[in-house]
Amino acid sequence: MLVSRPWPSIVGSLLAFCAFACGDDGLSLTGGAPTMNTTSSGGSSASNGGGGATSGMGGDATLGGGGAGGSGGDAPLKAPEQYNLGSSSGCGTDAASGLDETLSIDVDGTERTYWRLVPDGYDKNVAHGLVVVLHGSGGSGQTAYEKFKLQNQGGGDFVYLYPDALPAASGEPRWETAKDSDDYAFFDAIVAKAESELCVDRDRLFVTGFSLGARFTSMLGCFRGDVIRAIAPGAPGMNAQSLPLVAETTAGDCRGEVGAWVFWGTDDPDHQEGAELVRDYYSQINGCDPTRTPLASPAGCEAYDNCPSARPVTWCTYALNHQWPDGQNVGYNGQKAAMNFFKSFPTPYMPR
Repeated sequence: MLVSRPWPSIVGSLLAFCAFACGDDGLSLTGGAPTMNTTSSGGSSASNGGGGATSGMGGDATLGGGGAGGSGGDAPLKAPEQYNLGSSSGCGTDAASGLDETLSIDVDGTERTYWRLVPDGYDKNVAHGLVVVLHGSGGSGQTAYEKFKLQNQGGGDFVYLYPDALPAASGEPRWETAKDSDDYAFFDAIVAKAESELCVDRDRLFVTGFSLGARFTSMLGCFRGDVIRAIAPGAPGMNAQSLPLVAETTAGDCRGEVGAWVFWGTDDPDHQEGAELVRDYYSQINGCDPTRTPLASPAGCEAYDNCPSARPVTWCTYALNHQWPDGQNVGYNGQKAAMNFFKSFPTPYMPR
């Protein structure tokens, strides 16, 4: 059952939290895949009968077989009990592999631009996962492609979209994350375009981003939770205005519950509270226990206990400032961790 939980402590901290600017950065990565420790806390273990994220030592993360996950509040979340969306209409249509840097689409009379990567060896009859990668403030789809490098970890099983934000009044590109922003329509449009032209598994739509891109990622997990399977926001800058979904008056606007892999550098104090708010929101609305179990790999990552199997939540920290973790100065590998998390969601899709 989809449930919501009371939010007095989080709403209180939100109201006290000030807004701040979010930067854009990132590098290529190396590192290990997420695996669960055999030790546990709060009643969870590597075998994880309770349904959190699990794996064998040294392997990629996989989903445990799940319990209902935690005690809930009184009111059900206003969202559909999930679905199997299936393969997209673009299956069977010829398409070339490679990177297209010149794509544009009209969104309510405004031309929007984005990059798209179709993997080498693309098979028009095999449904691919779809990953939307969101740049930070001042960035672009190009910087998201070049710096975050998630495409290096997909193994040919994913299509990638790298959208461009529009310039703000300051002149630098910024995502507008308010509920009525046209950026949501832009997201919808490029996803629909990919689904119509390519063979996409509509049950494996994932979103990741860093800084302001992580803020938008976190908001999309709420307002597009009926189509997004999981998110991986890094160092999201959030406040009472940019994360309204925790307020009682707007919580019902969330369309579903998604898996979440939230990461943040401990030398980045400006984004600590925002990252923790996103972590707390998704762990609670997904019905997880408040306790966490450390993963054997990546170091610094902990999986929330007893999350429903389709909605795991993981929290990762590492000793770095406000930059995409490159796996060179710290052991945490942002691109590999995010993609291993996305790969852990099976297909065909199992109803949540």
